[in-house]
Amino acid sequence: MVATQASISLDLRKKAEELLHSIRENCQKWAVDEDIKKLREICAQGGITLEELGTSEAELQLCLKTGFRSSAISWLKVARENSACQNVSVEISHVRSRLAEGNLKPEDIGTSEEELKSLLTAHLPKKGWFNRLFRRNGRSC
Repeated sequence: MVATQASISLDLRKKAEELLHSIRENCQKWAVDEDIKKLREICAQGGITLEELGTSEAELQLCLKTGFRSSAISWLKVARENSACQNVSVEISHVRSRLAEGNLKPEDIGTSEEELKSLLTAHLPKKGWFNRLFRRNGRSC
């Protein structure tokens, strides 16, 4: 059975609608940049406008920014939980990357540049033999 252009267009529209729903639902949890990119590709392929889907460029940009913010917060949480026990430079790198991609500042996610710097060095031993000896006392690292 040969698929007609109309059925292909309908399938693309359905995919675009499902993806838009997923973007709206998930931008509060994680970055949705890849999903938005895929939505744009499907729209271009099917000749579908954002308005036909019931959305706009402004809504997609808001979802994008919200997703980057959520992702940065998640990486910050991981860094805070692990900074006393291990090097969290990868996590801090992800925080900074998501902030940059979302055009956000550290204050937008409840932190500061000073805290990010301190998290990077929190796992290093402090000066003095007493601190080195008892550094992890009582911690579950």
